[in-house]
Amino acid sequence: MVAPVLGKRRVAHRSGIASNDAKRTSEIDVHVGRRLRLRRTIMAMKQDELAEAVGVTYQQIQKYERGDTRLTIGRLFDIGLVLGVPIEWFLDGLRDGAPVHGCVADVLDDRETAELVRVFSRVDNPKVRRQFIDLARVLASVGDEAS
Repeated sequence: MVAPVLGKRRVAHRSGIASNDAKRTSEIDVHVGRRLRLRRTIMAMKQDELAEAVGVTYQQIQKYERGDTRLTIGRLFDIGLVLGVPIEWFLDGLRDGAPVHGCVADVLDDRETAELVRVFSRVDNPKVRRQFIDLARVLASVGDEAS
């Protein structure tokens, strides 16, 4: 880690990006944005609804979700409160400061998969949940046979 230079505004960060380069985003910012979009989608919340709840524009939410704009810890905390998750949820899937590919977050990044998870989570009856899973397995095997 580079030591701060006295008299200049250059403080090294863990990501290796100095504070004078703070407008540049990293893989971590993209990962956090993807997790934000995933949770918002699972909650069936629109960008403008989330934006209003945390006091920003929907365009700003778009920038956060793409990883174009870095989220401050305070804003991430506010978003977590609205979406019902702790800050750590947005960091799930990171190891040693880089995204781990092939984790659950990658699978859930697909909108249809996120929608399926959202719908499934609304089913309260354990018997119906089991039937839902069984139906999904049957449909998957039919799809495999057609290929």
